[in-house]
Amino acid sequence: MRGTLETIQNRLRSEPGTEIRRWATIGGVGILLIAALSIFANFLVLERLVTSGDATRTATDIASSKGLFQAGIFGWVLIAVLDVLVAVALFGVLSPVNRRVAMIAAWARVLYGAVLGIA
Repeated sequence: MRGTLETIQNRLRSEPGTEIRRWATIGGVGILLIAALSIFANFLVLERLVTSGDATRTATDIASSKGLFQAGIFGWVLIAVLDVLVAVALFGVLSPVNRRVAMIAAWARVLYGAVLGIA
């Protein structure tokens, strides 16, 4: 069993583009998770709990749906963490082509995640 695993690992290391494919898959899955979590956190939680122009109603809705509110907050935090993961994956995909551009793209994604986390 161990020999088979090592053979597979060596084969993956020797095939060209495997590392880029791995980073691309990580980034793609991260973006898909961000999309799903955004729909949940924004439309299923935020839209239900926040009543525009009525702070009292909003506070009452949040107090009565504490679990939903906490799930929404957790969703937003997870989105920010996934943004950092996507930034790393973006760097992994782009760095073989141009390391400087890859670094700029990755930092732009991290900055976006930071702004989202603060908002």
